Amino acid sequence: MQCPDCGGNKLKIDVVFAGSVSCRFHGDEAFELCEATELDSHWHDDSACHCPGCGWRGQVRDAKPNEHDGDLVQSIESDLQVLQRELKSGTCPESVEVPLRNLMESVRALRLQVALLERIKSSRISDDSSQSGDTVFF
Repeated sequence: MQCPDCGGNKLKIDVVFAGSVSCRFHGDEAFELCEATELDSHWHDDSACHCPGCGWRGQVRDAKPNEHDGDLVQSIESDLQVLQRELKSGTCPESVEVPLRNLMESVRALRLQVALLERIKSSRISDDSSQSGDTVFF
C-alpha cells in the first residue's frame, strides 16, 4: 500500500486487535495490561487511513494498488512498440502517419514529465533530501 497523493509507504490505519489479554483493574476504568497473547489484527478496505508524510486522509481501499495497473501498462507499452515499428518500417497508412507521429511525441514528452515527477516525489519522501543533488525550479 502507498499514499495516493505522495506515494509514501508509511501509513497509519485504524486496526482492531482481538485476542486474550490479562489485565489488572484499578477502579475508574483504569487498568494495567499484564500479558497479551495471540493478538490478531484486523482491518478492512473501509478502515480509516492517514499518511503522516503529506497529511492525506482516506480509506485503506484508496491506498491499495490496483492489481490490474501492471497488466494495463504492459499492454500499452506493447501497443506503443508495435506502432513505433510500423512508423519506422513505413507500413503505417499515410492518412494516420502524421497524427501517429504527434501521438508518439506526446507519449515521449509525458514519459519525461513522469520521470521528473518521480524524481521530485522521491526527493520529498527520502529522509535525507537536504543532501540531494537535484534542484527543481518552477
